[in-house]
Amino acid sequence: MATVSYSASLRTRKTNSSSDAKSDRACQEFYSDDYNYVGIIHFSGMDLRNKIITGVSIKATSASAGYGASHTKTVYLRKSNYQAAAASGVTGAGYAGAALGTAVTFLLALLLALSTRVLTIISSLGVTLSLLLFVTGDYKNGGIFLLLAWLISPIGLPLIAEWLWRGLDNVRGMMWRIVFC
Repeated sequence: MATVSYSASLRTRKTNSSSDAKSDRACQEFYSDDYNYVGIIHFSGMDLRNKIITGVSIKATSASAGYGASHTKTVYLRKSNYQAAAASGVTGAGYAGAALGTAVTFLLALLLALSTRVLTIISSLGVTLSLLLFVTGDYKNGGIFLLLAWLISPIGLPLIAEWLWRGLDNVRGMMWRIVFC
């Protein structure tokens, strides 16, 4: 499998400011005052559409600032809400999107990797069984199987997962993308 490397531009913004605090590094720092630092790593020209990513390696270093070198440092990876390296008028907090690399993200990727065909076959069997139950007059079980067939379908499963993870508003947006994009 081919390995591809990209170089990145780095910058840091305060959560409440749209100007760069640092233009040569991506820092993630917490202050008990009214702001934190958000590190922005921009990979120019990287197009991830229709790509399968099997691993990402990012080296993060931690200095003895804050509580000191003996304390745990946590690095959060989030997708960016903007594609530009330095969007005008956007605060550091405005850049930060949904979390990447969480257990739920991994679970969703694993479930969707089971193959759309397998989910479609299982869903089709559920629809067939529900229709047979409807024909025989067992409406309650027919409805249950129809609902289950939709839930495990290639469209139903991601919608339910999105709803459980992020809420109903995101499901509406996801349905819009599935239907109209």
